[in-house]
Order: sequence, then C-alpha cells, then structure tokens
Amino acid sequence: AMAEAAHAERSKLIQKQKQQRAELEKKVKKLKGAMKEAAQKELDELDGKHEAELAGFDQGQGLAKAAEDKPDAPASAPAAAAASGKTFRDRQNWSGLSKKELEEECVERGLGKKGSKEDLIQKLIIFHQDLKTNAASSSGAAAPAGGEQEEDDEDEEEDDEDEDDDEDDDDDDDDAPDVSSEEAAKQHEREKKVRTAVKHLLTKKCPEGFHIDELAAKLSEINVSGFAPEKLGYKTVEKFVKSQPDRYLRYDRKAQMILPPKDP
Repeated sequence: AMAEAAHAERSKLIQKQKQQRAELEKKVKKLKGAMKEAAQKELDELDGKHEAELAGFDQGQGLAKAAEDKPDAPASAPAAAAASGKTFRDRQNWSGLSKKELEEECVERGLGKKGSKEDLIQKLIIFHQDLKTNAASSSGAAAPAGGEQEEDDEDEEEDDEDEDDDEDDDDDDDDAPDVSSEEAAKQHEREKKVRTAVKHLLTKKCPEGFHIDELAAKLSEINVSGFAPEKLGYKTVEKFVKSQPDRYLRYDRKAQMILPPKDP
C-alpha cells in the first residue's frame, strides 16, 4: 500500500512537470531571435530541475534504489560510463522519441532495452541523474552550488520577461486534475494514438489544415471517435494541440488553425 501511494505521488509530480514543460515548449515555438534562445535555455534548465526533483522524491521514497536494482538497469551503468569518459546527450524531452529510439539510447548506455516506453524513459532519466551525481561528487559541491545560483538568477530574469505570455494559461495549470500512475499511462497511450491520427489527417486528407473546433469531427471521419482532451490529461482541446511536437502538427494560435507538420 505504501508503494502504491508513493507511485501515485510520483505520478502527480510527473504530471505537473509535464504541464510546465509543455507551456515552456509552446513559448519556445512562438518566440524568435534572442527571446527564443533565452526561452530554449530556460527549457534546458527546467528539465534539469525536474530531474533533480524526481531524484529527490525517489531518494525519499526509496524508488531510486528499486529502479537501480532492476536486472536490465544495473546501478553500475552510470559509474561505468563516467569511467569510460564517453559523453551521452541528456535530452530535454525523452517522451518525444519513439520506443525504438529509446531502446537504442538505453542499449548505448548499457541499460538494456526491455520494458514499456515509460520504463525506458525512467531508465534514461535515472541514468542521467546518477551520472550528474557522480560528476558532482568528483568535482566537489562548491562549483555546482555557484552554478545553480547563477541559473536561478537567470531564470528569474527570464520569467519576468515572459510573464505576460503565460498569464492566460495559469488557470489551466492550477486546476489540473490529479490521476493515478495507471491512468497517467493510459492517457499517454491515448495521446499517442490521437496525435498519430491527427498527423495522418494533416498529411493525407487536410493538407491546408483545419480549425481547432473541427478536430473531433475530423477524427471521426477516420474512425477515431469519442475524442475528448480530458481523456488525454488536458483540460481543453487547445491545450492538447499546443503541447504536441512540430513533427505531428503545428498550431496557429491567432487563427486557431491546426496546420500540417514541418516535416510530414
């Protein structure tokens, strides 16, 4: 029972982080020039902070140790990687990769490729958390502490610059529903099916795009019925659309048009 409660709390934390990342990704898409670079930097830093939050939670609940003890995710993998001197890219959004790509990333890090997509993502997150911990231990705590302070200062400045852009979305985040880890996994699977169907619509049937209000009707035309954003973990259709990667669709917020992806 305690383990289930811990996983439920962890799911809530992941949902919150997912919403924060989606909002920042949306901001990166619509900004240009120096502002876009600043937002991208903020996104990179946010991912690191999210990983640190998860690491802290896992350590408190004993989940990190359980993950390390999995047969195909040995605890020695980060240490071996550090000893080899090889560097690995720590992505800002692992969920944007396909399962096959995630398996390749895991194999490259010596983690094994067994498990669901969510399992593979968790392996990679924990791997990089441990890698950072090992690096911090070897280089000392003083330098990272200073670096974190500088990042916090930069985040505050960037937050001030972009505060107006996010005002219209604050209410949605505050009222986001809490779901169990099982339901979160189901929502993720539904979202993958819907986004694939939307990409099919935009590349095969509606190359000019269509208005956001037509989304449910368009999906019904290709036998994807019963679409509702709440089933995917979003409060509104617009919030769902804004959170999708450019390789599936683009969204013109001003015209409220769903447009084909950049590289269909």
